[in-house]
Amino acid sequence: MKIKMMIGTFGKDEGGCVVPKTPEDPPFEVDSATGNRLIGLGVAIAAESTEEPEEDDDMKEDDSLENMSLAELKNLAEQMNLKKTGSRQELIDRILESAENADTIFEDDDMPDMIPADPE
Repeated sequence: MKIKMMIGTFGKDEGGCVVPKTPEDPPFEVDSATGNRLIGLGVAIAAESTEEPEEDDDMKEDDSLENMSLAELKNLAEQMNLKKTGSRQELIDRILESAENADTIFEDDDMPDMIPADPE
């Protein structure tokens, strides 16, 4: 699936090298689970879509999650380090709640200064 980043930076593995993908980059290919996770988090859109995702504070109607199978929702929850048991709606609510909290957890001001290590 092709996606376009709308917020932040995604590290894409290209031939063993991690290449940063930002909103300035053109759409790129990812596997379905990764694409659905990034779209569900609201940081990317499907490449076929040309409009930006709506800013929906409560994110109650996320079509991409609603269209996912229970197995896909469980896989996404596992990738997000969330509990993967419960009903379909419980999984969707848990994923959306985690995505909403991610906005407050990863503020730019809160990020530590990272300095690359010297190669050995």
